[in-house]
Amino acid sequence: AARVAALQPQDAPAPRVVWVDSVEGVDELDAALSCALRVGVDTEWMDVGPGGSVSDAVVATVQFAVVDEGGREVAFVCDTRLDGDVAEHQAGDTMSILLQEYRRRLSETLRRVLLEEERPRAVGFAFAADAQKLARWLHAVGSCDGGGSALSAVELTTAIRSTTIDVQKLASEAGLGSRGQAASLQAVCRHWLSHLLSKDEQCSDWSVRPLSDRQMRYAAIDAIACLRVIDAMEADWGCSDAGPLHESL
Repeated sequence: AARVAALQPQDAPAPRVVWVDSVEGVDELDAALSCALRVGVDTEWMDVGPGGSVSDAVVATVQFAVVDEGGREVAFVCDTRLDGDVAEHQAGDTMSILLQEYRRRLSETLRRVLLEEERPRAVGFAFAADAQKLARWLHAVGSCDGGGSALSAVELTTAIRSTTIDVQKLASEAGLGSRGQAASLQAVCRHWLSHLLSKDEQCSDWSVRPLSDRQMRYAAIDAIACLRVIDAMEADWGCSDAGPLHESL
C-alpha cells in the first residue's frame, strides 16, 4: 500500500474511487465525463478457465479516471463481467432487466468515449490489448441485447486504437525503453513523475466480487497515472496537447 501511495503527490487530495455496477453509477460517471477534457482508461482482466492464455482473458473491469471541476482526481471502476449473471435469472426477472440495462448504458458510455473523436479524449497505456478486449465486450453486449453492431470486433479494435492516445507510444517516441522493448508504465511513471508504481495486484483474482480495497486502489491508480503522465509530458515538451503527436506516430 505504501508503494501505491508513493504515486500520490504530497500536496494533492487523495483520489476518489467509485465502484460502478448499476445504472445510477453510470449516470454519475456520465456526469463526470461531461465536464472532462480527458479521461484515463484502463482495464483489468480475468481468466476464462484452466489452461487459458493471456489472449483468452476477458475484461473484468474498465476504469475511467477524470479530474473533477474542483481539481480532484476521480476514478470509476466499472464491473464488466459477463459470465452468466443474466442467464442465472429468468427472462423478464427484475435483476436480469437491471443487469441488461446497466450493460447497455455502460456500453453506450464506452462507445462515446472510445469511438467518438470528441472530448473527453481517451488516454491509455499499451492500449492494444485493452482495445481488443473492450471491443469483444462491446460486441458481446450488443449481441446479447439484440442491438448488434455495425462493426465487427476486429473493426471496433482498430477504431478504438485510432482514437485513444497511447502514452506508451509517446514515451517510446521520446526515447524511453530499449530496442524491441517498449517502456513499462512503472518506468514511465518513474521517469516523468519521479514516483513508484506498484503492480502487486495485477495478477490477483479480478473475477471476485466485491473487489478488495487494494484491488480498487490499484485499478484506479493505473487509469489516473495515464492522465498524470501525459500532463507531465506536455509540460516537459512545452506543448498544450500531445494528441496530434500521437496521431502522427
